[in-house]
Amino acid sequence: MPQTQGAGTVYTGGPGSSLRLPLYGKFGPVTGSQPAAPQALFDINGNPAWPGAIKFASVPVTPAQVKAMFATPIPLVPAQGAGTFIELVSAVINLSFGTTAYTVSGSAIYLLSTGLVVWTSLSGDFKSQFASFLAASATSLMVTGPDQTAGLGSAGDGPGPTQYTNVPLTLANDANHDATLGDSSLLIDVAYRVHTGIV
Repeated sequence: MPQTQGAGTVYTGGPGSSLRLPLYGKFGPVTGSQPAAPQALFDINGNPAWPGAIKFASVPVTPAQVKAMFATPIPLVPAQGAGTFIELVSAVINLSFGTTAYTVSGSAIYLLSTGLVVWTSLSGDFKSQFASFLAASATSLMVTGPDQTAGLGSAGDGPGPTQYTNVPLTLANDANHDATLGDSSLLIDVAYRVHTGIV
């Protein structure tokens, strides 16, 4: 509906509407209060920007990275800033077979973790199944998620927040027995949440 304002008229979209179309008056465009700028619904990566939303990341992994996970864990989600904690929701791992299967030691300990919060137990399925998955001689798919209750105490009775806040979500080999020989690449899709205000 039209509303007179200054030297011209501003059309709004009716009661409760934020639509405001200023008309040009005698001395230029009509000025006046404008609706507040809307908050972004998505970040630059296309992930939802509201607190607590499930976000997604897709990470390609080269054969060289696969064979160096003990010294260099693979970052799946980067650290999100002071007071933040990354919760793993799920992971889908695709192995695109090259020409040679990886040789994987039975002593390898593969795990998904956010700092000292380990989402996949050392004695659980992920440890053994991921090792077998890497050694596959055909293109394969693995779906996983947290398989244990992961918890850490406060600084007084256990590792403090610096051990799990503002740190990345990673895939790593926790024993010095990296895969060898293989040339298959991985594509890892993860779903995750970012918690804030963790102290």
